[in-house]
Amino acid sequence: MKHSSSSRNDVLRQFESSLFASLDVARETAPNEALTALHSCAVVYLKSEPLSDDVLERSIDIVKRSWNALMEESVRSSYLCLVTTLAEVKWESLRDIISEKAITQRPQDSPMLCAAIHDELSYMDLSTTLRSIMADHPSRELFDYFLEMATRLTKKVEKMLPRILEQYVVVALKVKSPSEDVTGAYAETLQSLGLLLDEDTRLELVNKVMALTTSSQMLDMFCLFLIQSKDVSIMERCLKLTFCSERSAYLLCVGIANHSEDLEKLQTIRKEIKYNIECAVAKGLLLRGRQEGIEMIKELFGDLCRADEVGREKLCAQLCDLFDFDSAASDPRKCLFRTTFLWRQRIFNQLGASFVVAVSSANEAGRDVLMQLLPALLKSSENSPTVHQQFDEFLPVFRVALSNGNVIQPAVLTALPRFISGLPSDGVSPDDGQRIIKAVTRTLNAESTPMNIVLACLESLRLLAQRVNYNISETDIATVVGATTRALAHPKRIVRQKAAAIRNLWWVSILRYSILMFDNC
Repeated sequence: MKHSSSSRNDVLRQFESSLFASLDVARETAPNEALTALHSCAVVYLKSEPLSDDVLERSIDIVKRSWNALMEESVRSSYLCLVTTLAEVKWESLRDIISEKAITQRPQDSPMLCAAIHDELSYMDLSTTLRSIMADHPSRELFDYFLEMATRLTKKVEKMLPRILEQYVVVALKVKSPSEDVTGAYAETLQSLGLLLDEDTRLELVNKVMALTTSSQMLDMFCLFLIQSKDVSIMERCLKLTFCSERSAYLLCVGIANHSEDLEKLQTIRKEIKYNIECAVAKGLLLRGRQEGIEMIKELFGDLCRADEVGREKLCAQLCDLFDFDSAASDPRKCLFRTTFLWRQRIFNQLGASFVVAVSSANEAGRDVLMQLLPALLKSSENSPTVHQQFDEFLPVFRVALSNGNVIQPAVLTALPRFISGLPSDGVSPDDGQRIIKAVTRTLNAESTPMNIVLACLESLRLLAQRVNYNISETDIATVVGATTRALAHPKRIVRQKAAAIRNLWWVSILRYSILMFDNC
């Protein structure tokens, strides 16, 4: 093994000068690609033994010259990898660069400081500066770099994680008047750090964080971590705090409903709390498979149809949030919620069936209101291929959505190919086929339709041509051919290629229709 490693290093040394020289030349014609390759090569050579003075000097020069330079994402990623490698191989050299470059506490230095932290010593050396920058210039990007650093570091020194998390919590105490995005980003980062802890350590730190929660801002920033305790009594204490905001109350009630075994106590909370948390309770129950959850949702659909304009807008937003299981605040894996086997498929089936019944039984005004929920419901199915086979049950809903005289919702058009592919071979009636054709061709003929919607419409036409088992009218075929011909002028090649293929497919339908008419004569 040693002989193999030695031979590899010998080969690397042979090509060192020519390789770096070639990459320097390549920067003139392909700067980003060459820089990425240059950083990657420097990483490889820094890890080779013995480390040559030339490689070290070259790597130090690259790090110095690129410090704080504006970079593409791919280039920045390779550069930060180089910073980390240099820190691991020659910490003293990188420490000198940091002393020279990061004189003041500037937010633009943060990515490099995070990348430089690679062990306990470097963390002790740089973390105070890093925490000061986070407190004075909080941002989602900075929190992401911090999380990446903490995750990388704790893989090497696991015992450091509780200390890192506690010090990160102190940052929240120093942040002044954060925006909603900063509050959310901080909370999500703390949540991700919490997932790295074992259950006992997490609960111990939750109790420490509870003691520091003295304001609405603190609770909003800590809420996702507190929910990870899975302790109903802790969540109830948070809910009773006089400064508990509506958003935190909503999140806490999802957790309480999900983990509580006492449904009577849950009813008491619903009556006592000043906020409307029906959707939160329903969501928590739904995740764990309680029938009470779906019954509450059926009632909420009815409430939405009957609500006045102000109440309708708020309830609609809460119901859309109820359908979300992918964001950090709603992902049961990140929040450590209880779920059943195949929970996503079960929930979509239950929500979908209840929604179809609600739409079918509502009057026209009620249907218009309920259809505002459809994009959120369809989005909840995107990450679960198994639910597509239930799309045929959505036929009544899609009929309403596609018959709307206004512009069809983008989420409906995006989901339409999945809907059509989920239909049985005899599932497309002439009326439904015409409804789909009118909707997608109207969208294709519209000005400034986004490319992803254009591609979804074209795919819908392709699938429709394969699914219909009746003779499509000449008028409908001509409509499709006209819309796909228009799409041939699209600036993107992928759209033009697909449009040409779909147009040819429907030209065949015209020929088939003409032959059929000739035979009938």
